[in-house]
Amino acid sequence: MQFSESFKLNIIDKYIIIVLYSFLPISFIIGNAVINFNIILIDILFIYSILKFKNFNFQYYRKDIFFLLIILLYLSANSIYQNIIIKNNQFIDDGLIRSLGLIRYILFYLSTIYFLKFLGKNKNKIFNFWTIILLIVIFDIFYERLLGKNILNNISPSSERIASFFGDELIVGYFILGFGFICTSYLIENISLKKFKYSDYIKILFLILIPITIFITGERSNFIKSIILFLFILFFFDKYKLKINLKKFLSIFLLILASLIFLSENLKTRYLTLFNEVQNAYEVKDENLLKKSKHFYNYKMGYDIFLENKLFGVGNKKFREACLDKKDQIDEIYFMFGCTTHPHQTYLEILSENGLIGFILIFSISIIFIRNTFKNFLINKNFIQLSGLLFFVLLWIPFLPYGSLFSTTSFSLTIINISLARLYNN
Repeated sequence: MQFSESFKLNIIDKYIIIVLYSFLPISFIIGNAVINFNIILIDILFIYSILKFKNFNFQYYRKDIFFLLIILLYLSANSIYQNIIIKNNQFIDDGLIRSLGLIRYILFYLSTIYFLKFLGKNKNKIFNFWTIILLIVIFDIFYERLLGKNILNNISPSSERIASFFGDELIVGYFILGFGFICTSYLIENISLKKFKYSDYIKILFLILIPITIFITGERSNFIKSIILFLFILFFFDKYKLKINLKKFLSIFLLILASLIFLSENLKTRYLTLFNEVQNAYEVKDENLLKKSKHFYNYKMGYDIFLENKLFGVGNKKFREACLDKKDQIDEIYFMFGCTTHPHQTYLEILSENGLIGFILIFSISIIFIRNTFKNFLINKNFIQLSGLLFFVLLWIPFLPYGSLFSTTSFSLTIINISLARLYNN
């Protein structure tokens, strides 16, 4: 996208943009209200800028806007349909409000591409700040694993998992997943071989650090996702940027993981217990071991709700409501778990809440985005773009547990990653 010559924000506006985007990782640490406030401020500045300078190239982004609006309209229309036709209820409810509220993410997606293109090399200030925040959180994770409390002296809520600065929410691994590979890719793109002899080793070590840190948190599903991201980025890094001894670095990586498991009783319990349970279930064919899993319960509930509402689902953010309605229809073994807000898996969340029509719509648009962005990566070979794209691809890996797609934390991190992936398109 080319900016018109009239697009010249003053120095104050420019630094407001830098500050707002730099603050994003901190807003995730503070909480959802601050995330939303930060995003809304960016949206307002975006609207102000395009109205003032009239330079936003709508033609260039017509497909993005069209596809995003189609999803928004479907979610909103489905909420209205569920309220009026199915439940004979009021026109407006929290499901409709939440669906319409997604407009802030559409604006956030467009504004991120718009502003970061405008900033040019100044956007490196944002990535530098993100990297500093990331390193502080990583240090705190190791500190908490060793001492049982973080650097603010807050005691860990779980012996097996790390919270870091996130209080009772055990999502720091997901935070590292969302920002870690972006920052790693930024280092890959910006540490020059000519400036520092060992820059490639620093890049590789930092890349290794991300999955190891997530492993330390005890978040098993996010660790699996980080391994997938790690291997893909390492593969393309080796292919396009330099030739490294992959066997050597993978051996070092595996050695570190094995050492961490056997040096920490809590990590040993977290990871080896799961392995033993799966092995026992397979060997003795004990289905009850699987059924006692919280994820199995959530998956089954999501699938059952979908089967009863195949075309349109039960409405956006209505999973818990539908789950509570079914409590008297399920086996006693499931009563040990309460109804969650979502089934913890992307496919089942969309299918249960928005039906086959919603799933086909969202999945198809996602595939188009993934295909087009990957084709661009093969041309540009930009690793920030690759990292953002792969984070989005993780959403669509079957069976892996995932947070609610439309939750503030998950959707905000997703939008950050896909907007960065789109930023580097031709």
